[in-house]
Amino acid sequence: MRISLIITLCCFFFSFCHSRQPAPDCHLDMSAFRDVYDYPDTVVAADIPILFCQKRQELSRDDSLSQSLIGAKFFNRYKENNLSIGFSGEETFRFTAASSYNFSPVCIRFNRREMIVKICVEGEFDDRYDDSLLTEKEQYDLRFMERIVWVNNYGCRLWKKKYYDSMITADPRLLSADYLLQLYRKRLVDTTCVISTKKIPLTEKQYCSLLKELKATDFGELPWQIKAKYPPTHDSYLILEAHTANKFKYMVCSTSADPLPDVREFCLKLVKMAGLDPKKVRL
Repeated sequence: MRISLIITLCCFFFSFCHSRQPAPDCHLDMSAFRDVYDYPDTVVAADIPILFCQKRQELSRDDSLSQSLIGAKFFNRYKENNLSIGFSGEETFRFTAASSYNFSPVCIRFNRREMIVKICVEGEFDDRYDDSLLTEKEQYDLRFMERIVWVNNYGCRLWKKKYYDSMITADPRLLSADYLLQLYRKRLVDTTCVISTKKIPLTEKQYCSLLKELKATDFGELPWQIKAKYPPTHDSYLILEAHTANKFKYMVCSTSADPLPDVREFCLKLVKMAGLDPKKVRL
């Protein structure tokens, strides 16, 4: 009788564990993807604000500074982790509609268990600053660094570029993302943005369906960055990240760039699953 009971319990336990195992195709293999990266062996403090830390040493002048600013604001405001610095222990995907004129930034992150939706629902998303908290030299440095962020995107006359380069030669900190973040934090007063966080449970079937749809897009073939040829004054960005056990992929696309119909359609599905109004999310 006791042996029979033990066998029954073992069979039940085995069946339960087997039923909890993910479907064979319910994961994302990025080994053949374009622009995928291993996680860094070591992480320094300067890597953490960079949205895509693997590119820290390769980013151009405008990209390194602007990505530092976006990353620092995003991670702090949304209480999100940097997925590029190391595996969290759980396969995770994150879609972000970055800030743009008249559109609320949206963050949708999902894993095998749940979808987490974060959006600014009250107040202003932009931080409030007080430049008087900076010294006169720091105010000048900040204005200079904000100006050169756009030099590579919009270009400038040769004499002006030579002037910028001479200033950077005299003070290399003017190309330092760390210094720029230090100045922004020093002049920060507060923010009135209230972030709403909603958690939506996902079934195994829903999770596998999302991965299947993601695999059917061009996500794996796309470069890490897609810029608009002529970016408008108020541009916005679609950011999609894949965070697996041993690989990381980050793709940022200007919404003014050439259309990516299948990737945008996938992001639109996430927006609808999150219960958000697609008209209020710039894709």
